Amino acid sequence: MLPPKNRPRFLPTLTQVVTQAEFATVGQSFSDSEVRELAGDQEYRVQQMVEKLMPQISARIHEALLNTIDEKLHHLEANLRGEVESMVRRAMNACQATHDN
Repeated sequence: MLPPKNRPRFLPTLTQVVTQAEFATVGQSFSDSEVRELAGDQEYRVQQMVEKLMPQISARIHEALLNTIDEKLHHLEANLRGEVESMVRRAMNACQATHDN
């Protein structure tokens, strides 16, 4: 039987402490093509988010427009009803006046 291997006391991690000076030089380490690729990736993510949000925004706009149109139609209907009532009263009064004579 083989003797057990010596195992490390600490497991390596994928984290790294970055100083402010190192952070400042990170952007300088990318080539122009890499910067363009990252910018394109960001634009792609922006477009994905816009595509996800637009149906909700469109639904809200649609609902707001329907509410506004419904309110305006309600006022127009009330005004039209008043005008029709007034015309009917005048017509009935005119008919009654000619009938009484």
